[in-house]
This record gives sequence, C-alpha cells and structure tokens, in this order.
Amino acid sequence: MGNFAQATTGSSGLRLLHGFDPSGMRTSETGKRIDVWAVETSKRNVHYWKTVKGKRIKMTKSNPRLGDLSDTRFQILANHAIHDGVLLTEPVELEVGSRVMRLKVNGKAYLLCSGRVYKRQGSE
Repeated sequence: MGNFAQATTGSSGLRLLHGFDPSGMRTSETGKRIDVWAVETSKRNVHYWKTVKGKRIKMTKSNPRLGDLSDTRFQILANHAIHDGVLLTEPVELEVGSRVMRLKVNGKAYLLCSGRVYKRQGSE
C-alpha cells in the first residue's frame, strides 16, 4: 500500500489515542529532471490552406513571419514574443520535437513543454 497517515483522537480531538508517526517518511526519487532545452527538435514550416479552382490545397510558407503564426499550434509562443515587444514582421524559426515546440526570433528562443513556456536569450 502507499504511504498515508491516519490517527485516532479522543472525543474532543485533542488527545492522540492511536496513530502513525509521519516524521520518518521521506519522498522517493521519481526520476531526474529533464533539460527541456536539450530535447531534439526538427525545423518546421507554417502550413495553410488555399482554395484553387474549388479544391483546397495545403500550402507551405517557406519564410514565416511572427504575424503568420496566429491560428497555428505556435500561437502561444508567438503571443509571448509579441508581449516582449517583437514586431509581427520579424522572421521566425520553428522547431518541433517529441515533447516540445520551439520558436526563435530576434535572438530569443521560446519553448513550450507540458503547458509551460520557457524563454531565454540566445538561440542555442
């Protein structure tokens, strides 16, 4: 069974009649903390849909700008960059890994991992 604490007190709740002392309990090591910046990523382009002669075609924008990221999976990272004062016309680099997404713009890198956004100066 798991570690838990249980105690029985007197009728007024002040006197311990029977119980378990949790002072000897320790947390167990569940694993090492991963370095989110070290997770491998590969470059991605921005994709969008265009209707040509009644057919929808998936198009690729080869040199995406920060303003092109609205309504994409990179929108959360783009919002953080915009909040930091980056212009919508700035070119961006996009990278995706198994557990992370990365946006690089103006020498800053923004990373999304498990719902948390990390940022750092420099592109390494």
